[in-house]
Amino acid sequence: MKYLQAHRAVSALSDDAPATTVLLVTSFQSENLDLYLQARHAVAGKRLVVDHLPFNTLAQLSYTDASQEEIWLMLPWDWLPETNWRTGLPPAPLDLAEVETRLAALEQRLQQRGVPMVYLDAPIPPVMATDSLQAQLRHRLREAAYRVGARLIDDTAFDLTAYLNTGVAIAGRNADDVAGALYSMRYPSPKAPRKVLVTDLDQVMWHGIIGEDGIDGIQYRPEGAGYPHFLYQQAVQRLKQSGTLIAAVSRNDADLAKAPFEAGQMTLNDTDLVAILGSYQPKSAQIQHLLEQLSLGLDAVVFVDDNPVELSEVSTALPEIQCLRFPGTLAEFPGFLSDLLAHFEQDTASQEDTQRTELYRTRLKGMAPVDARGADLTAFLASLDMTLTWHDRNETQRDRALQLINKTNQFNLNGIRWTDDELDAVLTSGGHLFSASLTDAHGEHGEIMACLIDVEGRIGAWVMSCRVLQRQVEAAFLNVLAEQLSSLNTLYFERVDTERNKPLQNFLATLTLDNQGISCDGLHEKTRTARTLFTVNFDSDASRL
Repeated sequence: MKYLQAHRAVSALSDDAPATTVLLVTSFQSENLDLYLQARHAVAGKRLVVDHLPFNTLAQLSYTDASQEEIWLMLPWDWLPETNWRTGLPPAPLDLAEVETRLAALEQRLQQRGVPMVYLDAPIPPVMATDSLQAQLRHRLREAAYRVGARLIDDTAFDLTAYLNTGVAIAGRNADDVAGALYSMRYPSPKAPRKVLVTDLDQVMWHGIIGEDGIDGIQYRPEGAGYPHFLYQQAVQRLKQSGTLIAAVSRNDADLAKAPFEAGQMTLNDTDLVAILGSYQPKSAQIQHLLEQLSLGLDAVVFVDDNPVELSEVSTALPEIQCLRFPGTLAEFPGFLSDLLAHFEQDTASQEDTQRTELYRTRLKGMAPVDARGADLTAFLASLDMTLTWHDRNETQRDRALQLINKTNQFNLNGIRWTDDELDAVLTSGGHLFSASLTDAHGEHGEIMACLIDVEGRIGAWVMSCRVLQRQVEAAFLNVLAEQLSSLNTLYFERVDTERNKPLQNFLATLTLDNQGISCDGLHEKTRTARTLFTVNFDSDASRL
């Protein structure tokens, strides 16, 4: 809402509209929020009078009982005064253990006060001895806000220049957004809370791909790339403790999906989840099968995934489910967590709520395999505006292609690992190494496929990153390959079924391939439909054969 729109909304309010007064509790100059907060109320037919807290009294207020209706808008330095930009740096770095004691005491007071609250996750000055400790402190401040039920808004709403010069912390362009968050905390939507969180694993529960990186290669600790996943696990654990059922679905082998939970090194372990489902069936099928076993409806579920294709498949097949995309940037993360937790809000948790996971885990013992159902994604895939770029890696830039061949497990023709010398021998004798990279409407996915073919047309290695499963990239790639190798009558797939390459097996089954080979003409015909979903480019090093 723009300034003039907000002004008109307040001016148009009837004189006999019911009036309400609220104390806006902040430690900074927040009068620029009044008009937008009043406008939000005016749209709902309410007249609002905004009272403000006297300067530098927020900390004292936390020790008293509420004397009128309040809504709090907190900054990091309201939790920890040493992080205030306007007071300068402390003479010595803060001690994290001492900070923890202070934060825990304030958490307890605010939980007892029980007022609606918004936390602006503003940047803080360097008050700790190291960057690692500084990052831990900022995480701990967010965690404190979560624990008292605050809604988080990201640091883009904070204006450091204005704050230092005038004491106004909220950027003018964000005043209406902040007012909207305050209003929604004061008048939360009366939606029934959801009961089940179904979550993806790779790039959601942890950073990395468990099938390729292994347990030691994924990141979930409060440092570096693991930070958002650590916070997510904490939020999921909080939901579980309040009675929400947590389940995981992953396009993976079941034992790989469960391994990080069973290792006992993460915030969550396998007993926190009612089920961990790993298979290569559509995720909508996995979710529907789980709910049938739990005797719960689709409208009870929130589904979280980082992959827009998976989200589209689930929302198309099961539209009653609320789908949320795991954010790709830290700036989006506070809003995502707030939205996630809002779907499960409830006032109290009974003893039965806290025991619900174990009750349902017992019910699901011996659950039958998932049927292969799922939504048709053709229309959605066409909307992604995908471009497949073809690379000839016979002579240059072979490192990524070789890395893919030696790292990929799931979509892998035979599981064979190749050395540089072995690769050179195939290419020197007239073979070819091709790869492909993918871009779509959401951005670049990088080099995601590699294929090694000898002079007689035997495909000795063919792999694809599991990040792009379900996009029909493999079919489009084979279509282009058949065109590129049109001088060969037949391509021979040197296929070996391994414990991990079920996705490759499933794809070849759809083409009805045998282990001896298939004619290029037949392959071209079978993969033509998928080819239409992609624009195909050839890079400067790729030449048509």
